[in-house]
Amino acid sequence: MMAAVDLSGETNCPLPYAIASQGTTWQEIKIPSWAARVSVYASAAAWVSWVCGITGATEPADGGASGSTTHKFTHVGSAVFEVRHDDQGYTDTSVVRATSIYVASKASTVAIELVFEQARG
Repeated sequence: MMAAVDLSGETNCPLPYAIASQGTTWQEIKIPSWAARVSVYASAAAWVSWVCGITGATEPADGGASGSTTHKFTHVGSAVFEVRHDDQGYTDTSVVRATSIYVASKASTVAIELVFEQARG
């Protein structure tokens, strides 16, 4: 099993994080507690996922095989995701927010860059 990258206690915003060569197993990156948005840039086809809690879904796990996870999507190039959206101070306490994002290469290796932001809206 790989070691999760724990950025949850980081205080710099925006916060960049780069993985020069990610293989086909999941790498867990713990999201900073203040982050609402994550931008993901991939040099080639990659998988992106997070623990979703969907009944019957096979969740990602740090160091686990990405091929066995059913809750994932293909990512190439760049994308921005809202991971914790708090609309003007309103927080729906019934919603479980993502605490980690998982990335893996679809084949061989991929360079992945992430930028965590506090931006909302």
